[in-house]
Amino acid sequence: SLVRQTMEGTADDAPMEVEPVAAAAPAEELEPIKLDILALIKTSQNEHGLRHGDYERYRVYCAKRARRIRKSVGFLHGSKSRFVKRTLQSSACKDERHLMIPLMNAERAWSFAMHLKRQSNGELRPRHHMLHRLAKAARWASELHALCAERGDKRTVLEAEAYAAWMVGTHALERESWAPALRSFFRARTIYSELSRVSLLGEQQLYREMADEIQPI
Repeated sequence: SLVRQTMEGTADDAPMEVEPVAAAAPAEELEPIKLDILALIKTSQNEHGLRHGDYERYRVYCAKRARRIRKSVGFLHGSKSRFVKRTLQSSACKDERHLMIPLMNAERAWSFAMHLKRQSNGELRPRHHMLHRLAKAARWASELHALCAERGDKRTVLEAEAYAAWMVGTHALERESWAPALRSFFRARTIYSELSRVSLLGEQQLYREMADEIQPI
């Protein structure tokens, strides 16, 4: 048959040389990343302005730290003269510094919103700006959760989910969307309470205090 002739060849055929096929390199297996989100943000807040209610100082700190981290991992948005938007993919997250980028961005947007809220005195335009910044903070927190779901260890995933739920709830509360705010706060408080139950003594207090801060509407 034609198939058999093709496979066997003829006497006049030159012997076929089969080039060896290089084996595909195994995909790099990345270790899950650990990031103590709540401990990190509480320490940063207390050391950089929020102990005295200085949201503007904390915002500046978060912006500078995010910039330093992006530079250290080579994740820059172009140059000073040309901005190029880049999206952080989970496959690019090699260590906790990558996860700290959306975390610091969320904290920066949230602290700016709190600063605007304090300065608004009920005026419409500053309030609109404040809500816009809170929406941005919620998006960054949700991005952090998505990245942690792909690259974080189990505790980091839970912390990121709680943090995102709290931030989304904060935005919903300021928009006076009571039901979504209540659902988000309940989820955050449930996770922090559970983490306090299964953690070591020092961590227990931190999680318990955060759960207690999240009061029902």
